[in-house]
Amino acid sequence: MPGGDFYISLYTMINPWELFLKYRLIIGVGFGIVLAVLVFSAGSTRWYGPGGSSDTDEFSAPEPGRGNSGSSESNDHVVSENGGVGPEEMSIPPADRLPGFNQIRILQESYPERITARGVIDEQWALKMDGTWYLWAEGRLLPQGQHKNWQEFLEIRFYSYSLDPFRVPEYSPEQTRRMMNWGGQGGVDTRIRFNGFLDSLYEVDSEDSADRLMVRIELMGKPTRVHPLLQEPLQRVQERLEALAREDQEVGTFLDSIHQIHGYNWRNIAGTLRRSYHSYGVAIDLVPYSYGGRFPYWRWALDAGIEEWWTLDESRRWQIPPQIVRIFEDEGFVWGGKWTAFDSMHFEFRPEVIQMAGPARDIGTEQPENEPVQQP
Repeated sequence: MPGGDFYISLYTMINPWELFLKYRLIIGVGFGIVLAVLVFSAGSTRWYGPGGSSDTDEFSAPEPGRGNSGSSESNDHVVSENGGVGPEEMSIPPADRLPGFNQIRILQESYPERITARGVIDEQWALKMDGTWYLWAEGRLLPQGQHKNWQEFLEIRFYSYSLDPFRVPEYSPEQTRRMMNWGGQGGVDTRIRFNGFLDSLYEVDSEDSADRLMVRIELMGKPTRVHPLLQEPLQRVQERLEALAREDQEVGTFLDSIHQIHGYNWRNIAGTLRRSYHSYGVAIDLVPYSYGGRFPYWRWALDAGIEEWWTLDESRRWQIPPQIVRIFEDEGFVWGGKWTAFDSMHFEFRPEVIQMAGPARDIGTEQPENEPVQQP
């Protein structure tokens, strides 16, 4: 055959079997490297999400209306019933349809040093702290295993808070009826709140542990003890108050009128069996030398015979100047003077509530609990 010798020689030069035998070691090593890279990439994406890391539990949720299913950009974890990150394929509804999405997200943003992860367990949002998953559980924030017993507990206090200057709202007959029937009017509220979440958040589970954790500070020239979380925010408050007092005589006069600052105090909320935020050292009361015949606290107004105390005019309430209130709010504190059941001397460090702040509810900013105040 013409050209036959050339065909045979060419086949001999490029015989695949001979090439494989000659370079089999190089080919084997290269194939192994490629396989290892593919396996590692798949494992990382499966367990930690795109861009995830094996040394962190932190991850972020998708934007409202977006879920994990079908999206290569979302890195929220699906958590199985036993608390492990689920490698199995699961379909998650859009995030804004799952209970607790906004609250869990804002809690993690507000306390990033304590809350290290968030995910979905049993079709509701959950957060991870100190190795324990807390499920939304109708607002109760209960650990796995207890979340199905949510009806035994009160909700954690997420409530509507307005950043606008306080004004006493007008009340309809229906709203007045609701207030007249409000359980805080008298007696003891025996409902309980699951303390485990707040105990873990603030790293306090007993009076002894709280007492050892608290730090001493000065605010407005008055000593008090608070949780370490409050040190830096209150230092910024102090600096701004000093600067404002040099320009605003009303502010300077108010600061001079403060007699004591009440901070940490291990006790229950007045009229309840629930632990006060003062027990965690995350609440403070500004106590003046005199209230000037005005009421700083709704119970005192009720005890004075004012049955519809929630309608009490602003001129009869002891109040903190709004420019001072705003400085505290800027640092994550809510002011009890804006609660329907008002406590005008009270500030509480609740950065998550400030982040969710919006227009007050239909009967004013709702009173979450009945915090006591002490007579000076």
